[in-house]
Amino acid sequence: MIRGPRAELNRLGLAPSRARSQNFIADPSVASRLGGLIPSIAQGAVVEIGPGLGALTRPLLDSGLEVSAIELDRGLAAALREWPEAASGLLKVIEADAL
Repeated sequence: MIRGPRAELNRLGLAPSRARSQNFIADPSVASRLGGLIPSIAQGAVVEIGPGLGALTRPLLDSGLEVSAIELDRGLAAALREWPEAASGLLKVIEADAL
């Protein structure tokens, strides 16, 4: 089941941070289109800065790419670490400030 960003944040007990200018992709078709473009120019692995809830991360992983995701928000990083791809090593979650 696909959840909207607000429902997923509520489920995780999180809220967007204005201080971090957090915005989330709400339309799954937008993330899917963006994720579909990247494998044509990337091979093997990509670095995603600010993956948030993983709206773009999911299509990247589904296309066969390994993803190193740099996320500053502790709660969002923890949620991404729960994904099966993190356990298998296809998704590496780095809790840090990309700047």
